Parts: sequence; C-alpha cells; structure tokens
Amino acid sequence: MRRPADPKPLALNFPPGFRWGLATSAYLGLAVLLLLLAGGAVAFTTDRLLIVAGDALQWLLNSTVRRRRNVRDLSAHLLAARNFVRATLGDRWLAALVAAAASTGFDYLALLCALRAVGAEPRASLVVLAYTSAKLLALVPLTPGGLGFVEAGLVGTLTLAGVAAPDAVAATFAYRVASFWLPIPAGAGAYVLFRRRYG
Repeated sequence: MRRPADPKPLALNFPPGFRWGLATSAYLGLAVLLLLLAGGAVAFTTDRLLIVAGDALQWLLNSTVRRRRNVRDLSAHLLAARNFVRATLGDRWLAALVAAAASTGFDYLALLCALRAVGAEPRASLVVLAYTSAKLLALVPLTPGGLGFVEAGLVGTLTLAGVAAPDAVAATFAYRVASFWLPIPAGAGAYVLFRRRYG
C-alpha cells in the first residue's frame, strides 16, 4: 500500500520585488496611528470605551497582582481624568489629539529614516515592536528620557527584527540624536523666546 504524499506547504505568492521592509513598517505604523486616533476620539466623546477598558484593567490587576487592597472604581477615575483633560482643552481637544498622534508618527518616522540610512530591511512587525519597547523604556525614571535603557533595548529588539548588530547600533544612535538630543537645544531656544514674549 503506497503512502500518500505529504501535502505541499502553502506558498504565499507576493508580487515580484515585494519585501517585508521599511515600506511595510511605515504602512503598519500608519495603521496603528489611525487606530490610536480613532480610539482617542471615541474616548473623548463617549464614556463606554473608558468604562469597558477600566473594568477590564481593574479585573486584570486584581486577578494577577497580589495586593493588600484591590483596585476599585478604576473606570470612574479614568472618566474623571478624561473630563478634566477635556475641560482644560475645551473645543481644541481634537487638535490636541491630532498633534499628539503626529508627534508619535514623526518620531516613528525618524526611526524608519535611521534604518533606511544604514540600509536595513527588517521585519515590519518587529520594527513596530522595537519602537513600542523603546517608548516604554523611555518611561524608566532612573535616567532622563530613559537614557541608556532605550539604546540598549532598541539595539536588542532591532537585532531580533533582522538588523545586523552594527547597523542596529548605528540606527539606534542616529534615531536618538534626532528624537532626544536635537530637541534639547530647540527646547532651550523655545524657552528663551517664551520668556521674552510672556515674561
């Protein structure tokens, strides 16, 4: 009795010249930004999203983290914080939301430009993961802007994304110059102009 032939693996037929590189990373980042914009707009205009998110996060925290007292009324706290921000911004909340998303978008674009400068063609999904991990590491309060932590984490995640180690180091430092060091003198100049104008 003849053994049936093994099924052939499913082949994905992409167009000629298609590469999972920086262009795909840019499209994926744009999709994430649009999703954030839509989620932010819904959170500013309705209560339902914050209530569901708060209840889910409260359940997760109380179910997975041991604590003396359980988290309570997280949804109410989220709604109060949202209402404070909305009252402070007034009718300009949409412009503020777009500006925040644009800031993140240009920051992500700086990373893509740095990768392009070193000739890297990483996996698209892992570039987004590398950028997200870098933003989380920037929140580490031990150094200003996560200095040192961001560089180490970004080099590691870019290497996992398929970027050669020397290219990952060069791209990381180019990105940090554009996103961290250059805004410092620009911010100092803006501070001086602000003080001269408003006292």
